[in-house]
Amino acid sequence: MKAIKIIPTLMLCTAGLFNQVQADEPIAPKKVSVDFTKLYIPDGYEANNNVEIVGEGMFENACYRRTNPTVQVNEETRTIDIGPAAYKYNGLCLQVVLSFNAVIDLGVLKAGDYNITQNSGKALGKIHVGRARTSDPDDYLYAPISQAYFKKEGLFNQVLLNGSFPVSCMKIKELRVHIQPDVLVIQPIAYLDKSVACVVGQYHFDQLVDVGAMKSGRYLLHVRSINGHSVNSLIDVP
Repeated sequence: MKAIKIIPTLMLCTAGLFNQVQADEPIAPKKVSVDFTKLYIPDGYEANNNVEIVGEGMFENACYRRTNPTVQVNEETRTIDIGPAAYKYNGLCLQVVLSFNAVIDLGVLKAGDYNITQNSGKALGKIHVGRARTSDPDDYLYAPISQAYFKKEGLFNQVLLNGSFPVSCMKIKELRVHIQPDVLVIQPIAYLDKSVACVVGQYHFDQLVDVGAMKSGRYLLHVRSINGHSVNSLIDVP
């Protein structure tokens, strides 16, 4: 009988607490500056490309949510200043350090060497932009990549590419792999097969790429795509 009396009491207390929380006005999150601890900068960009790099940092707890960083490019001084930012919430949050990352779109840059800083002065790295060799957006026709997955099969490092061709006659011609100290670049070069009819549609494809030997560590997997952007993800190579 005691258990029957206690249960309604607990329910009333819980309901009262819930109503009190609902009555309080929620506190809006505050936008704050944060820092990247590392930049991943793919080599090989030219002055006709849309330049993308990736920044990685750490949140001190789970009260933060990443938002888009600001970017200021000064082509006269060849400097790029990035302003990483996040929304900080005021609720009860898990007190654990969490990593975050963001793709930073730098746009089309003039040829040259640029110093990259964050929050108006803290040095982050450098990027070289080569001279354009064509008036096209890219030197190659890239396959339309939507996803890329890294996996290790025994001694082999592999990347699985997924995408959909917009026409039936589009095919992958060549897969170029470039392993940099902390970036794995894949260029899926495509072509139009003129020996067959081209039919507009969505033609899904999977392509497995053997990327060869890699040192253990953390890398940016950077896969070029037809739309001027790239597919980016951070991977750990055992």
